[in-house]
Amino acid sequence: MPTGLLTTCDGKEQMRNPGLMLLMGLAVSTLCLVCQTCAGDECEYWGQVGVVMPLQEPWEIEAEETLKWREGFGGLFKHNTNVGLAYSGLGHGLDVAIGFRRLYEKEDDGLWTTEDRPHVNVKISTDIRGMQISNRSRFEYRMLEDHEYWRYRNLIKVKFPSLGTDWHVRPYLAMEPHFDMTRGGFDKNRFYTGLGFDITPRISGTAYYLLERRQSDGQWQSLNALGTSLVFHLK
Repeated sequence: MPTGLLTTCDGKEQMRNPGLMLLMGLAVSTLCLVCQTCAGDECEYWGQVGVVMPLQEPWEIEAEETLKWREGFGGLFKHNTNVGLAYSGLGHGLDVAIGFRRLYEKEDDGLWTTEDRPHVNVKISTDIRGMQISNRSRFEYRMLEDHEYWRYRNLIKVKFPSLGTDWHVRPYLAMEPHFDMTRGGFDKNRFYTGLGFDITPRISGTAYYLLERRQSDGQWQSLNALGTSLVFHLK
């Protein structure tokens, strides 16, 4: 009859950690999913480092650098820098921000192209039974080298309660449809599953798997990515 205990090599019994077991199960399931889907689709790794610095409350500055490698770490082909100013004084659970992102992408001929992307963000969040639910609307103006257009992105995210580990690990699910406001119609959608955690009181991180469906030349294509991020929260 199950007792909810594990027996160690020295014969002692210890209580199972259900949060750790769930974490291990999620990690194994994600790796299996990546192995299956990457067999026929494009795969990438996304790495991100960010800094959050508070100003006079309720203002803060945010900066982040993102690097993207193609399948098998064949080479860096995208990187971008984002700087933003956020304000949280409009009310509980309501944040607004403005930002500017500069992007570089390596083309097939080896040349790098650039894109400038100013954006405005409105985020609404609430807690329901220990789950943190947020909805972020982003309006961005994409200034590519050959054309420009407006795009709307809607990131819906659900963070589940902490698993009870020392790093306060919280699983999450998210989706983010992209809508081309100039031509009309959805051209991309992203689905995330991952883990958020606190390494120290001033350093937080995430590890996630992403499935992206995007439209190119009238055809829908799939992209699989593994990603990690670190954010340093300055005083």
